[in-house]
Amino acid sequence: MNLERGLNKSIAAIFTYAVFCSTAIYAEANAEGRPHQHGVGQLDIVIEGNHVEIELTLPGVDAVGFEHAAKTKKHRRAVRKASKTLKDGARIIAFPAVAQCRFEKVEVKSTMLDDHGKHGHHKENHAAKEVHGEFNAHYRVECGQTAKLTYLDLTFFKAFPTAQKLVSRWIVAGKQGGATLTASKTRLTF
Repeated sequence: MNLERGLNKSIAAIFTYAVFCSTAIYAEANAEGRPHQHGVGQLDIVIEGNHVEIELTLPGVDAVGFEHAAKTKKHRRAVRKASKTLKDGARIIAFPAVAQCRFEKVEVKSTMLDDHGKHGHHKENHAAKEVHGEFNAHYRVECGQTAKLTYLDLTFFKAFPTAQKLVSRWIVAGKQGGATLTASKTRLTF
């Protein structure tokens, strides 16, 4: 039984890694100027044991109204504000109270600020290629009653009203699925 349990955890960890790597590859492809769709974000969710891992990728234009590097004070303020909103996981995702979930760790990154985070200048010349900035948020959540976590509600569309939809993929208890979420369809049921 312990061997089987350990194997299941290992498989889940590998799959979680694969999902998040594919999201990173998707983000990198968009940053390299490959086609993407304004108004469409990606939401990946994996629930294993008492842990929930969530990865959200959002086009910059949907969060701040532009997708180039933040070059002005006004643009840098907008990027910081969107990052702060994304860091407040409760403004993005609502869990059923009976599941007793709490955010353990939140990381937010944006391709719209350079490594220095102040000047918006890039070391390479981007004049030859179009760069599509975006935000990537990773949420680690612990739930006391994961068995009661049968859905979650996305409050995301209230925080980012210009976003049109989130394409979601999920893995829960060995099952997988997906759905397209919109401002009028915010509940994701597993």
